[in-house]
Amino acid sequence: MPITSPLCRSYSDQLCTSHFSHLHPTQASIAGTRIVGRITVGNKNGLLVPSATTDQELLHLRNALPEGILIQRTEERLSALGNCVACNDHAALIHTVELIQESSSDSMM
Repeated sequence: MPITSPLCRSYSDQLCTSHFSHLHPTQASIAGTRIVGRITVGNKNGLLVPSATTDQELLHLRNALPEGILIQRTEERLSALGNCVACNDHAALIHTVELIQESSSDSMM
């Protein structure tokens, strides 16, 4: 998918002329939405996408990202992976499912 949004094109132009020129931005949607930073998480090694990611979106990402990047569709009920996982190339902090289950039980009482 070519970058068509003026805002995305502006970001892409800025990245390509800065010290991040090795990056190749691509425009994508996940689960039919453009808020990919909220619902995906990744680093230089891989990308996690929610289960609602369509096959077409997954194929686009696989074609757009470098060959060494692994892409995994999760089967978790959490879709806002970007809000639940903070990671870099060395470590990750993950919001645990137990906390979600506890808060769900508390809200039902």
